[in-house]
Amino acid sequence: MSFQEFMYKYFGKTIAESSGYNVVNTLIYALIAIVLYFYAIRKFVIDKLFKKIDFNFCFTIILFVIWGSMIRVMEEPYSTVDIFPKSINPLELGFYFTTPGIYFMITAFVLIVIGLAYLIEKKWKIEKIRTMQTIGFVLVIPTFIFMLTRMTFAKDFFLYLLLIAVIVAIIYSILKMFKITLAKTEVLAITGQTIDGIATFGALTFYPFFKEQHFASDFVMQNVGTWAFPTIKILITLGIIYYLRKHRDNFSESDINYILLFIALFGFATGVRDLFSIACHVI
Repeated sequence: MSFQEFMYKYFGKTIAESSGYNVVNTLIYALIAIVLYFYAIRKFVIDKLFKKIDFNFCFTIILFVIWGSMIRVMEEPYSTVDIFPKSINPLELGFYFTTPGIYFMITAFVLIVIGLAYLIEKKWKIEKIRTMQTIGFVLVIPTFIFMLTRMTFAKDFFLYLLLIAVIVAIIYSILKMFKITLAKTEVLAITGQTIDGIATFGALTFYPFFKEQHFASDFVMQNVGTWAFPTIKILITLGIIYYLRKHRDNFSESDINYILLFIALFGFATGVRDLFSIACHVI
């Protein structure tokens, strides 16, 4: 097998033919994400420019992820907002509106915004987070309004949002009964994973035009049931929260929040995209 054949089989085919992810590209994408997030970005950007990683920081980053998830739908050929043609060529714009290109683009964009916010703070003394949040809302609000006008399943979209809010509220209340009060960043992580779990469950259970792309998730749902996916994701998230609380002495507050943000990011990234895929699907 030539290098070109290998790249197409394990990477290009996933995009060009929507064939789903495989063990090779999943592991490589995961490795790249972990190295970038926990080493390169943390060491050379976050630790140098931010005194601490708190809920305000995490919420700000999530804004850009939500925006990225919405524009991700603009590549889907079955979407009412299909704008960018799918491409496996990094030299073409369409590549950056599908996976993994969208992740590279949003990561680069956020780093540029952080740099811009740093320069503004240095010159005009406006806090970096304030600048970043302003840019985030300027991107998210108009994009959401545009997506809202193109929704074919708007009722379903808002019902899913309500269901997600109820589930998170129930989890919070049950833990509160056992004298466990979740921190804001812990709620953010649970919310992100709940969005992903419920959106995936809904898409595969009630809409015939969706299929699971990730092989691990597909294995669980094929052998246990689609109901198991959100359940497992929530339980794993609660398990990680429990571990971080039990070993709090081994981590700084920023470390814990950064880990929770990582969990939240991948929940919001795929979950919000799925919600808008459902809402803006061509009838």
